This record gives sequence, C-alpha cells and structure tokens, in this order.
Amino acid sequence: MCACIQCMAGSKDDPWFAGRHKNLVPKLLSRQNSELSPITRKWWERLQGWVGKKNYGAVVKTLFSLFPDEEHYSDTGPHRCRTCAVVGNSGNLEGSHYGPLIDAHDFVIRGNTSPTAGFEKDVGLKTTHHGIYPESAVDMDNSTHLVLVAFKILDLEWLISVFTTKHITR
Repeated sequence: MCACIQCMAGSKDDPWFAGRHKNLVPKLLSRQNSELSPITRKWWERLQGWVGKKNYGAVVKTLFSLFPDEEHYSDTGPHRCRTCAVVGNSGNLEGSHYGPLIDAHDFVIRGNTSPTAGFEKDVGLKTTHHGIYPESAVDMDNSTHLVLVAFKILDLEWLISVFTTKHITR
C-alpha cells in the first residue's frame, strides 16, 4: 500500500520525475492563481491565434463569480494518501486484466469519454473523473466529476454561457 511519505521520498530519486514535478505549481485554477505571467500570457495568446482581442481577466472574473474557488482535496498530507489511476483510451490495456487493479484506486481519471463497457476486465469499471474538452461534454452521466480541460478562452466563455444565458453560438 502507498504511504505518501515513502512514495514522494522515493520519487526524488527518479530524475525524470524530479525534473518535471513542481510542487509549487497550483494543480487547479483558482482566483488566486488565475493571473498569467506576461511571458505565459503572450505564449498562450499566440496559440489562440489572437492577441488583445479578448479580455482574459474579465472572463476569469466572471467565471469565478459563478463558481466557488475553494481549495479542493486540501485534506491531503503525509499521513493521508489517496491513490489514482489515469486511464487513456488507446487500447493498449486490451488483454492486460488490469481492471481490478485500476478499480482499487481512490480516484480513476479517464480522458474524454473512454469506453469501459465490454472492456471491464482490462480497464475497470470505476470512473470518478472525466477529463474533457467542453465540446465533449455532451450526454454525460451524472456519476462522475467532469474536469474541464479549458485551453481556449472560448472554452471558458462556453462554460459561463452554459450556466447563465444557455446561449451557445459555437
């Protein structure tokens, strides 16, 4: 069984993990960490294909006026360990019989709308979180948490629209 003190201590010996894990980077967007640094903002706007056309700050302010930004999962600590399985939908698990191992985790995070029906012995049955783009959030069941993977400012505007005017133009 995992005990966080041992897991994290051992991970420091792994150069790949140590070079990528930045504990100070916030895991979830909140009002406190929503301001982008100038260099990050410039990079992100260039990826969006627009510079200065939309007001990111105003959109984020509206977003947090609709949704609380409490600290989720803040009860973690060295004596409170939760495990998670992140399961893709590529088909690599076919024939693995990892289903029971995957289902034994506290959280099972799946990308997009990964199918489980018919593949339970290999991919498990449990899903606690779906990581999705907004356009994939169609006809989702209410048994899992949806983790919105917002990349475009339009994604944030879409979310605001869904919970206010319900007017979605695209």
